[in-house]
Amino acid sequence: MVSLTKSNAYWTVVNFDVMEELIDKSICKRLMMNQKETPLIIAENSIHNKDARLKLTEFLFEKEEFPAVFICKDSVLSAFACGRTTALVLDSGYKTTTATPVHDGYALQKCIIRHNVGGDTLTKMLEKYLKEN
Repeated sequence: MVSLTKSNAYWTVVNFDVMEELIDKSICKRLMMNQKETPLIIAENSIHNKDARLKLTEFLFEKEEFPAVFICKDSVLSAFACGRTTALVLDSGYKTTTATPVHDGYALQKCIIRHNVGGDTLTKMLEKYLKEN
């Protein structure tokens, strides 16, 4: 059973029954934490889907009964990890690369640039270059 779907190169939760099972197994059984006493922080992509975020938040509060949920952009968390509140964060994955400006701890949504060039493309280009030379 699949709980994620790929839309616009990003993954979105579509089956919350599987999500509930994943949370139950990972947080309650493996980490042995009581989810009713544990605040939750979620890192989301810089380019987000507002409807999916609202549905996920509603699910976490009402069905899973978390006392607090904080959803933060992954680029903001990356800047904080480097000790900065203002930065330009480049996130290069398998298929896409995203440039996100972060100013005073907030991702500037209208300035985010996403390209469909990632590690897979660079690996193929390097292989081609090495074969030719």
